[in-house]
Amino acid sequence: MLSMARFTKLLNINRFVQIHRLYSDTGKCLVLGVKTEGVGEGRKHVFTPTAESFNQKTGGKLNELLEPHCHIGHREVKVFDNIDPEFKHVAVVNVGTVEDGYNPSEHMDEVKENVRLGVAIGTRKLRDLGSEHILVEDFGQSECAAESATLSAWRYKDPQPKIELYGTEDEAGFNIGFVKGDAQNLARYFSSSPPNIVTPHLFAEGAQDVLCSCGLKVEIRLRDWIDGMNMRALLAVTRGSCEPPAVLEVTYCGGEENERPIVMIGKGVTYDSGGLNLSNDPKADVTGAGAIVSMMRAIAILRLPINVNCVIPLCENVPSGMCMQPGDIIMSRSGKTIMVEDTDNEGRLIVADAIDYAFNQYTPEMILSIGSFTKGFETALGSSASPVFSNTSYFWNEMHTAGAITGDRVWRLPLWKHYKHMIDDIRCADLTNSVMEYHFHEKGEPCVAGAFLKEFIPCGNWMHMDISNTSMAKDEDFPYLTKGKMTGRPTRTLIQFLYQLACKNAEKKRKREEKEIKEQ
Repeated sequence: MLSMARFTKLLNINRFVQIHRLYSDTGKCLVLGVKTEGVGEGRKHVFTPTAESFNQKTGGKLNELLEPHCHIGHREVKVFDNIDPEFKHVAVVNVGTVEDGYNPSEHMDEVKENVRLGVAIGTRKLRDLGSEHILVEDFGQSECAAESATLSAWRYKDPQPKIELYGTEDEAGFNIGFVKGDAQNLARYFSSSPPNIVTPHLFAEGAQDVLCSCGLKVEIRLRDWIDGMNMRALLAVTRGSCEPPAVLEVTYCGGEENERPIVMIGKGVTYDSGGLNLSNDPKADVTGAGAIVSMMRAIAILRLPINVNCVIPLCENVPSGMCMQPGDIIMSRSGKTIMVEDTDNEGRLIVADAIDYAFNQYTPEMILSIGSFTKGFETALGSSASPVFSNTSYFWNEMHTAGAITGDRVWRLPLWKHYKHMIDDIRCADLTNSVMEYHFHEKGEPCVAGAFLKEFIPCGNWMHMDISNTSMAKDEDFPYLTKGKMTGRPTRTLIQFLYQLACKNAEKKRKREEKEIKEQ
């Protein structure tokens, strides 16, 4: 087995412990912005305040180069050299129109997203020109600018340019955006790493290195503990692999001692061949686990006033003479029996055990399960949004708002009894882990995973997010993510979701304290 030092060297995870990478200041580059005002022949560029200040600093050179013939359209960038001795290249990008705002039909804050798109185009262009030190203005949305620049500059195993704020308008917001973008990059790194390096135990140990340095409590549970906790569904999935399973538990106590925690459960199948029902996409099943670990690191750095626990079952799903077989009936931790109709639907089995354990261990305020479960959502939603199932409108509304803010949207799907009867219409077990053959004509397989997991929620608030359609960038809709590579989604949305809950908890605490003072 690889030593931890060897794992850290291979994964190069220490890059994410340091907030900034040090470079020489020679060859600094700058990203500035314009907005479009008017339409047709009356259309013109309007400098952002920072770009206007830079234009004045250079004696109007920027304006001379842009007007009247040089138009910068949506998702376009113009690079100028030698207009200021401090910067080798100056990239000017379009960040939308002056009329932009929240678009309810798109469920998107287009001001924020257009800043991300513009910064991404500029940062990628400067990175491709070999820039090692990129300064980005705040565009009036410093958090979004930092997120996009950090995401756009990232490449797996490549040195990253140093990203800094140009000016001091909102340094605090820029630092928050940097933490969020850096967290998503960490999730991308986990999900992009090869399965011989990120085995269940090495994933857990790598996560431990990252999280313990932020003051989080991390426990790695081994096979004996898993057996003692009666996680028989998890043990059934991992039966075919020589790599032993693990369960990673992480605790963050930022809220009050008596405050019930939010529990996050991430699917962590580090290699998924599909078992005997072979799959053609074996490497994308650790994305849920990677997003949860990265989110935990970010909320610790940001010191959010909220209590969060996460439970991550880790294993491999491969065929062998000992592996789980179609037709097997297994007993879950909850006591419900499950007939294995499809060995490639292993994610819902291991998450079901984790849900039952978390519900009984933590008495949570809400449980959120996340992972890649079914490819049907690629057809239904493309990469536009991650589907969410929820039995609570309050938490769903918070998640929906978080997605609109981050640009990493979510979309709610039903948990109707229509889907439940497709997996419990069986005599020899309580449930099946896939649609029974005589229900194939009814379709709806993508919603069946949500219906299956709902059967393991005895009561309380629960959400399930399927990220199978958003874990890999398949188009250029998000230029801050590289096409054909892992995205790390929805890490920023999860962080924003917890931030919103923490703010509401803080407001409740303030009102309670005010009431107590009045009663004295």
